[in-house]
Amino acid sequence: MKKTKSIFQKLSFVVGITSFLLAIVCAIGLYLKVETHSINDPIAVAFLASTFFFICVGGVLMFITNANIPNFDMRIESRNKG
Repeated sequence: MKKTKSIFQKLSFVVGITSFLLAIVCAIGLYLKVETHSINDPIAVAFLASTFFFICVGGVLMFITNANIPNFDMRIESRNKG
């Protein structure tokens, strides 16, 4: 029985992909900044921290997307036994 994903898991997937894309953008910005300045530049360090942050957030959100979360709905469903 395949359980459908909730709207929050679908949203988590979209935000996770966006987070990975932002990590790539930050890594490119870091590369360009280090090329012109040193790694000790505060903006380069901020790009490095942002890259790490977006990779971690994307990983956690992808884990949430792939999780099999049970339905805790409180409605009582009648079951026909026949």
